[in-house]
Parts: sequence; C-alpha cells; structure tokens
Amino acid sequence: MLPHLAAAQISFSTQEQVQAGLEVVSPDGKVLRRLETSQIGTRHNLLLDGLATGEIYRVRPIGTRLDGVQGYGLTSEVQTLSPTSGQGDEFANANIDLERWHLQDVHGFGRARHVTQGDERLLELRVPGSLPYQNWTTGDQSLALLENVIDEDLRLEFRSLGSNGPNSTGHGLLIEEGPGTWLRFEFVTTNQRTHLFAAGFRGGQSMVQESIALPQAIHNGNLDLWMRVIRENDAWTQEWSLDGETFNVGHSFDFSILVRRMGPAVAHSGGHASPYRARFDWVRTQARQPDMDPDLDPTEDSCVPWCPRADAWMVSSDTVGLRFETDEPVTALVEVGTDLSSFESLGSLTPDVDGFLLLSGLQADTLLHLRAQLIDPSGNAVWSPPLSASTPQPQSSSTPRMSLWEGIENVHGVWALTSGELGDPQAVWNLRGSLEGMPQSLEVSEVDLTARLDGGPWISLGLGEDPLENYLPKRLTRQWDFNVEVDVNALEDGLLLDGQLLHLVELQASFGADESVRAMAYLAHTPSVTWQLPMSLDFTSEPGSGPESGVGLVDGRWQHVPHGILGNALCNDADTLGYQRMITLGEGHGPQAWQDYLVELTLVVDALDATPPQAGAPFLGIGARWRGHSHIGSLEQPAENPHPMGGLFALHWSGETPYWSLTTEETQPVVEWTTGPAIPLGVSMKIKLQCESQLDGSCLYSLKAWPTGSAEPGEWDLVHGTTDKGQTSGAFVLIAHHICLALGEVAVTEL
Repeated sequence: MLPHLAAAQISFSTQEQVQAGLEVVSPDGKVLRRLETSQIGTRHNLLLDGLATGEIYRVRPIGTRLDGVQGYGLTSEVQTLSPTSGQGDEFANANIDLERWHLQDVHGFGRARHVTQGDERLLELRVPGSLPYQNWTTGDQSLALLENVIDEDLRLEFRSLGSNGPNSTGHGLLIEEGPGTWLRFEFVTTNQRTHLFAAGFRGGQSMVQESIALPQAIHNGNLDLWMRVIRENDAWTQEWSLDGETFNVGHSFDFSILVRRMGPAVAHSGGHASPYRARFDWVRTQARQPDMDPDLDPTEDSCVPWCPRADAWMVSSDTVGLRFETDEPVTALVEVGTDLSSFESLGSLTPDVDGFLLLSGLQADTLLHLRAQLIDPSGNAVWSPPLSASTPQPQSSSTPRMSLWEGIENVHGVWALTSGELGDPQAVWNLRGSLEGMPQSLEVSEVDLTARLDGGPWISLGLGEDPLENYLPKRLTRQWDFNVEVDVNALEDGLLLDGQLLHLVELQASFGADESVRAMAYLAHTPSVTWQLPMSLDFTSEPGSGPESGVGLVDGRWQHVPHGILGNALCNDADTLGYQRMITLGEGHGPQAWQDYLVELTLVVDALDATPPQAGAPFLGIGARWRGHSHIGSLEQPAENPHPMGGLFALHWSGETPYWSLTTEETQPVVEWTTGPAIPLGVSMKIKLQCESQLDGSCLYSLKAWPTGSAEPGEWDLVHGTTDKGQTSGAFVLIAHHICLALGEVAVTEL
C-alpha cells in the first residue's frame, strides 16, 4: 500500500484472472465505501481517492472471476499522510528514507535504490524496456519517487549524473496534483540529442508543451546537468546549468495546479524502448539548503531494508526458489506453511548476491505459503511481501525439461552463464537451448514459451517446429529449439560484484491445462569491455582451456572438441546441421564497433549436409561489419534476418560447380564469381578477409584462401568495392549453412 495525502494506492496479486475492486470497511466489518473497476488481470494497482489527510482506513481487495464468483483478500490498514513543506534529499544515507519518499510504479517492474559512484551516494531510478513507463496523454506512468508537500511557492533543484540516455527517454522532476493533472520538467533524449523539456497536463490532456535542444556536446560527452524549477503563484520557470552556478532560462509559462506531490522521475516511450536508468545526486528545495560536501554521510544506518519485489517458484517436487530484491544485503528468517494461519521457521538463511535462495526438503504436491523477515547488517528488519508456490508430484526422468546449450547446471537445475568478457559482438546476447522430453502428441502451437530478465516483463519466444512440416522460424532448426535475445544495454546495469554485473534469466514453457517447464540462469556479465585489437584465439589448444569464451555463439550447438585434422577445434554439432549456424567475434555494438580490419583464419569444412531443407544449398559464410539480426514482420524472438551486413563472402555448394558471392546491405548478392579459391572438403585452409574504408565513405572487401602449408597468394582472390555507405562498422561473423565446420585459429588486426 502506498499512502498519499488524500488517497491510497493499493497493489495486490491474484493467482487467476479477476476483475479487481476495493472496499473500505469499519472495525466491525461494515462496508463504508466500495470501489469497482473494469481492470482484469492478476496484478492489480488501484487508486482509492477522496480520503481525508492523516486518517487511518481499513481496506480489503475484492476479486471477481469471469464466472462471477467473488473473493476477498485480507483487510489491511493504511494511513493517509499529512502535508509538509518539501524537504528534498541528499540521498546520502544507506537506504531510501521511506518516511519521506513513496515510490510510484504502476507497472511494478521499476527499481529505486541508493548506489555509490566514486565517493558519492546517489539515487538511481531504473525502468525495463518493453513496458510503457511513459508520461503522456495515456496518463502518468513514469517511475517516480515522490514526497507529499504543501501547495506553496517553491524553488526546486536537482543534479543529474550524465545526460545521454537512449532515444525517447527522459528524467527530471514530476509535480502532481492527482490523477490527470501533473507537470513534468525533464532532460529528454531525442535523435541522439539532449533536450530541455516541460509539459503540463490537465484531464489527461497536454495543455503546455515546451522543448529546446541543448548543445550537442552535452549529449556527446554525457555531461552532468543541473535543473532548477521556480514557482511563483501560477508562474513556472525552468532553468538549466552545466556547473550548478550559472543557470540558463529555458521555459516560462503559466499553469494552475494544486501541488500535492513532487520528486524525481524517469520515463520512456515504452513498446520496444531500451531499458533506462538515471542517477540523481540530490534534490533540494527552498526549505532546505544542505551542505554541498559530496562525501558520504557517516550517519548510522537506521532505515529498514527496502524490498519492492519478491518472487517464489517451483524448482522441483521438493524445492522452491525465492528471490528478494532489496537495496542492501540481508539475511532472511524464512517461514513456510500450508495455510495462512500456521507457519514453521526454516531458520536464518543468507540470499546470494542477487537475492536468490533455494529451499529444499519441502512437501511435494502442496500449495506452500512463504514469508521472510529481512534483516540488514545494522539489525533493521522488514517483512517481505507474502509469497506462495505449488510443488508438483514427484515425476520420472522422462518428464519434460528445459536444457541450455552453454553454462553449468547445478543440482537444482539453476544454470551459471557468463557474457561480455571480451566485449559485445552484437546488440543482443543469445541464450540457446531446447525443450526435451515433450509429449509426442503435443503440437508446438500448443506451447507458450516466455522469458524475462531480472523479474521484468515476460517476453514471448518462438519455438522450432518439425522442419519436414514447417521450416519457420528458420534459425530454430529442430523441433522445440529456442533462442533468447537479451538486449546488451539491459546487461550493462545491475548488481556489481567482483567486476561483474549479476542478472537472473527465467524461462517458462506452459502447455496443457496447468503444466509448465521452467529454467533459471544466473548471468554474470562483464561490463564496459571493448574488444581490443590485435587479438587472436587458438582453438587447436586443449578443450577446456577457455578460448571459446571469447566467441559469440549466435546459432546452433558449438563445442571445443578434438579434431582429426586440426588436433582440436571449435566445431558445430554434426547431428544438428541447419540454417546459418553462426558465431561472431569482435566489437559490433556501440561507438567502439570495429571498422577497418584484417581477419586470418584456419578452418576445415568437414562435410556438407546431404539433405538440406528448403533454406537453400550449403554455404560457408565469412563476413565483416556485422551488428546482429533484424526483424522481418513478426517481432517474436529470435529475429530472422541476418542483414544488414557490411560484407559477406559466401562459398555456395550448388550444382556441379561451387561459386562465390558477396552480399552487402541487401539480402541478395551484389556480385557472384564462378571462379574463385577452392575449399576442398576435409582440407585445412588458410583464409584472409579484409574490409577497408575508402575516401568516399564506401568499403573495399577482399578475400583470399589457400591450403595450410602452401605459400600465401600474393594477390587477393576476390575483391569488390561497395557503392553504399550504410554499415560502416561491426564484428566478424562466420556462418556454417548446412555444413560441418571446424575453426582452428583466428587472428584480427586493425588496418
């Protein structure tokens, strides 16, 4: 429950789809007021307004099923707040001051916490992608940390750490009267430029809208910014500064509003927006002018841990997983019961660094209720939200399960994965796997496969089908295969431990009346690493020596195994040959993406797929300046189109005579060669690929190939200059399309 001045925001969850409502009841159970809504779902967020300030109310949730059956939740007390003059905050304590600030999060997937950067402690507000954390005519859906205030003239300032968020994102100050009436003062990123933005809304409609572009150097340098908002009666002035001393007037306008709440906020356009975070050093008002000293406040921690979200789920017939999202390390006194009136203590347990616990030895085939008292290092304690999870009956080894193609699986079915050790070869990170042991009578269309990152929204995934019946999606060669694409931007933020950012990836396949298969993986991502040139990897070394960690495994199953010709090699699985089995290496993401470079390879094409499906003849692809797949039509993962491509040389085994082609920006080859270097099957070959920018902005692509041990040709075998100027940077990519490929060595140097 989130108290307001004259209202209360009530959030609750149900195990099935219901129409949500609320009742205000007297101590003897008499209904004093009833709120009915048309909202149907399992996560509910309702605003009960028209209350008196500073009063205690007893509220209980109502849920009406689609068949008309009605149920009631537990009655809870909420006290509305008394208004005060705004105080602001240095955000210097260990925790958010919950006596002052209240989190507005209508979607339930945002995060607010204090973080340390250098010698300063900051407030960080973070929202995931894909959900509409927007602040426009659809209503105020921004993530905000708000304090209740008296309606009076004000002078409000804040300092922002950094300014260049993803496109269509903004952060700043939110000033509210109530639903439908609010003001927003923000730094907004649009078209790779920072703007000073202000808007006022009444009745959900924009009444005032002002925007000016700030100097481009601010966005390019990710400079810190200061903002000041001044109110005198109904006159509002917005100013900005680069140093906190000299302020520039941005916007001035009149807007009548009864100010009840205000504070820092972040928002984006939703839909397919990137995850976004903003950091605030402080927020100050005219009622409080604190010391400018940025050093950490040594005040003893007296705030209870903040736990905005907790989850519980079934791992096996006797094991349940728990995850507590807190703003500081905690120990958990966990209790479990089969009903809400009787709980048994499981003792004091310590969640891992990502808030995760496994509870084993539980009763099978039972609905379990769980709760935990979370205690921080200073002894401050708070109860977690109530949780529940159902354990299934013990099942045989033939039970459907989810298998991931990389990482290490522990005894509880939780996987450990890594990414980013050398850099990011594309804009996404791929998690490949398959469902195993699925009933033969089950159709792929009857299974709903979803995934989520760090407790965020569930994203729908595609599943491979029987290629003899349906060869879509092409990248999923076998029935029940899947490929999760995780936005690299989302991995660059999280809990930092020993130089790595820890993330939780969850997958769930639902089918039948109430059957499901789940998998969980911890991903340790190394942030802010860029592939350095020159670089080299040697897969002829012993398997397990680690060079495979430097390669982006995009599609197919690849293993570092012994090889009859190369000694050892990175090979695609001969039993799962298919459409464009792909690996990539190099920097293909962000401003540091590779541009001009020379790649040297040692490889062997061991065999061709004897019966390739309708995806075309087998080919070996060797490409440069690749940034990742793109969508064609459906936005379901994985994206199907490997283009745009800087330049892809391909040797096609079609007909009696193989031929070479070069594909650039478009999906069709721009040039084909009926003569070119031969690559016999089962022969170790040396190959060089070069991409070099020209003075007019185009690129010259060159390739040569020769048997290992022979003299290198003096001239390039294939040369072609592009006329387009589109894909100017990206990683190296190697494609095995219906062929068995073994990669021995790879070296890249910058031109």
